[in-house]
Amino acid sequence: MIVSIEVNVHLTVCDSMDSNCVGCTYSHNTLDHKRLIDHVFVHKDLVPLITEYKVLLDATNCSDHLPVQICLSFNCNDCHTSGCSTRKSAYVYRWDKGTELLCQLW
Repeated sequence: MIVSIEVNVHLTVCDSMDSNCVGCTYSHNTLDHKRLIDHVFVHKDLVPLITEYKVLLDATNCSDHLPVQICLSFNCNDCHTSGCSTRKSAYVYRWDKGTELLCQLW
């Protein structure tokens, strides 16, 4: 299934880019189960823009799934729209701080 997605729509799976080398995104300590079941796909043209990809080992995470973080670096001069902004701030949305309204926006 993953191979056909990669070929048909030119997507690349980022699993091997994990800078933390965790190797899994699902972990059930009581059952001693660990699997890589959460994936990030990006278009093949975006792969060179990935500056960081990692599975986060966050002690505040109350889920059996580990969060995945991906950072992309874009040069504003490469934008094809006139609405390009030079703002420096970034917003991080956390699953445990979300609201129903925020979930509907995604």
